[in-house]
Amino acid sequence: MSMPELRRNLWLEFTPHRLIVTPVVLAALFYLAYLSGGILSVQSMSFYVFIFFTYLWGIRSASEALCDEINQKTWDWQRMSLQGPISIGLGKLLGSTSYTWFGGSIAFFMYFWTSASIGDPSLGLKSLTLILGALFGQTLALLLS
Repeated sequence: MSMPELRRNLWLEFTPHRLIVTPVVLAALFYLAYLSGGILSVQSMSFYVFIFFTYLWGIRSASEALCDEINQKTWDWQRMSLQGPISIGLGKLLGSTSYTWFGGSIAFFMYFWTSASIGDPSLGLKSLTLILGALFGQTLALLLS
């Protein structure tokens, strides 16, 4: 299945500067958290960074994906193209939030790693809840926009 909407959004979201600066800034943030309070501080910092990227920024990006197309007067052209509704919908959902998932995945990796090193018994359930909650919120935001 060809998804030109997804490719277009990935092209717009992932610039070389974003791909370099995001991991560097997050690594510095986690290192400062480690210096200030140890591994528990890194765990809580990575949790909140994941919430920021996927819940706050991701939901905002998903809700603005369709509104931007309507404001730029390109929605009618896309709707009348040969793309199917599933291709357009998935392209908008996954493409517009791809950068937020990039930053969120770095934070999630740190959260998972620090929680596993601490020995959190409910790590699997917490992780699943975080990811599915973010996906649900972004999908609902796109649907309601």
